[in-house]
Amino acid sequence: MRSSIIGSLLGLGSTAYAASAINQQCQGDICYSMNIPDSSTSSTGTIYFQISGPTSYSWIGMGVNNNQMAGANIFTVYQAANGQNVTLSPRKGSGHVMPSPDNSLQATLMDGSGVSNGKMIANIKCGSCTIANTKFIFAANSGSAIKSDSASATISQHQNTYGTLSFDTAAAKGGSDTNPFSSTTSGSGSSGTGTSAGAGSTATACVGNSGSGSGSGSGSGTGSPSSTSSGNPFFGGSRPTGFPFGSGNKHRRATTSDCNNSGPALSQNGYAEKLQMKTMAHGIMAGLCFAILFPFGAISIRLFSFPGLVWFHAGIQIITQIIFIAAFALGVSLAKELQLTSSYHPIIGIVVFVLLLIQPMLGMAHHRAFKRVGSRTAVSHGHIWLGRIIIVLGIINGGLGFLLANNAPNGQIAYAVVAAIFFAGYVGATIIGERRRARSLPPKYEESPRGSGTASPRDVYAHQTQHPIPPLPQNYEMTRRES
Repeated sequence: MRSSIIGSLLGLGSTAYAASAINQQCQGDICYSMNIPDSSTSSTGTIYFQISGPTSYSWIGMGVNNNQMAGANIFTVYQAANGQNVTLSPRKGSGHVMPSPDNSLQATLMDGSGVSNGKMIANIKCGSCTIANTKFIFAANSGSAIKSDSASATISQHQNTYGTLSFDTAAAKGGSDTNPFSSTTSGSGSSGTGTSAGAGSTATACVGNSGSGSGSGSGSGTGSPSSTSSGNPFFGGSRPTGFPFGSGNKHRRATTSDCNNSGPALSQNGYAEKLQMKTMAHGIMAGLCFAILFPFGAISIRLFSFPGLVWFHAGIQIITQIIFIAAFALGVSLAKELQLTSSYHPIIGIVVFVLLLIQPMLGMAHHRAFKRVGSRTAVSHGHIWLGRIIIVLGIINGGLGFLLANNAPNGQIAYAVVAAIFFAGYVGATIIGERRRARSLPPKYEESPRGSGTASPRDVYAHQTQHPIPPLPQNYEMTRRES
């Protein structure tokens, strides 16, 4: 009797030890747990993970063996088609794009996985995972449920909820090579590829601290994807819903660990803030150039009249072009970092940038030709129309940039209003300028009763009599309108 009691106590002690050998890190209401059985090492053997979080998230993911997306083995979890199971989608990270499904990861859903009480729980057994370092990555995206049984379902890009976390591998080491989470969750359901039933599952408490749970159930599956993503380097071959930041996510700066906020902390390493600052700087500078400064420079040469107007116009456009070069450099950096180089916004931006390199040269050629012949030439028309094309493309591309960045509606409205006002002023100035120019020119001979050809001396004399030419100022070459 005594020996059986001692054996039972030893068995309970062994179970407690296995349960305590789980290290858990929480990001707000999302928790990630890890267990390394005694029979495994950091380089070989089985490793167990648990991912749990509210169903208000479209998907939740964790990346192993890297502190960045490129090269990380990523476990993505989302609701299955019936809304009661969860789908495990093992993927391979290649950068800041949707990770591709990966058949090589030996990942299986274990008992206790599923959806219950507004919570997704995935107990994962990985037979091919190695712990090269203690840095992991996490991400989640709020939104409607994906509800797919496919391990290669398209997922939207995460917003603010992402970053790095550090597991204490020493605290996670211990226990037998069995599901360490089965005693803390419960579930029932059928097995299937990439899904596990979860009826009756309960939310996990702080495993290894004071939390406990009970229940039983069955449900297993493998996360073997059936196809891979192709096409555009966007999520699912289409434009992502936004950059990795946005507005109002409540988990943006949360840094907690375990359930008592002790131990290694989760961190985003300031990446979201840096990315947001770069994007804001790019948008503000480029928007300022095309919504205000470039149109204003074009308006000035049409409507203003003062000594040095030509150089005033040229100065505004050159300063604006310098600002845009800085905005363009930030845009190229963002496009490479987020792998958006095949998107329409950066492509149009590159086209506009190249055209802007040509425009000053045409402007200088136009100025020299106008001084020589006193009227517009083919180069003049090229300079004028290229400027119009650049302004229109730039304003449109600014709006496309707001859409690509999934910016707040207030920012889009403000940009649209300002751009519309200045563009309307630009169009009005162009019309007024052309009418002024038409009135100041002598009539064409075909408009006179003498027939076609150049204007006759009599017509020219009559025009000059009706429109006397004022005395030329001393700085005549500097004040002539070259619009």
